[in-house]
Amino acid sequence: MVMDSFCYWCTAFNIDGSRFDLGVTLGREGHGFDPGSGFFDAIRQDPTLSTRKLISEPWNIGPDGYQVGNHPPGFAEWNDKPDPALRGKVLAPFLGAAYGEELQAGKIRLAYRADEGRFVIEYYSNVFPVCPVNYPAVMQEAPELAQRFSGLTTQPADQPRVVDARTALATIAQTEGGQAAIEAILAAHAPDTPAVCWSASTSGWHGGALPPTK
Repeated sequence: MVMDSFCYWCTAFNIDGSRFDLGVTLGREGHGFDPGSGFFDAIRQDPTLSTRKLISEPWNIGPDGYQVGNHPPGFAEWNDKPDPALRGKVLAPFLGAAYGEELQAGKIRLAYRADEGRFVIEYYSNVFPVCPVNYPAVMQEAPELAQRFSGLTTQPADQPRVVDARTALATIAQTEGGQAAIEAILAAHAPDTPAVCWSASTSGWHGGALPPTK
């Protein structure tokens, strides 16, 4: 059934692979885990499935349930050990290139949604809301506006304050002075500003191999 389901998704929807939760289960034989199990052999010999990305979560509950490093060739593993090369870095797989390159190219940008009273990060068609807790840092060019978000947390008890602050921001942003303040904030985060150039050159963020959504 697993083979049939995977084959259907690959052929009907052209998915490029699958991550198998608790993948050790798929390698169990009567004597325990076997990297040459019937399932692993079948999927590696299939002309369609063997060409897809195969990622196993290499553990489950049961005897010999921890099998990191023991899967057959062709299978990547969801490793539970940190890669020293990634220490101090953040993986952003939605990026089409390194974070610094995309930032300086102006593809990652801060925007303000006037109808929602909130700041967002835009990357092509991707939109990521900025957490109101971070607004004081984003809005340093407009300290009076930033003060409304000072001391906020992500705790449920603070949500009424978040709503009130965003409502006030949306109202103020419609005034001439508010519009000027928003423009100053956005200008401070433009790709050619010193702060952004510094962030791009020192950032530990790395994009994956995925192309940007257009």
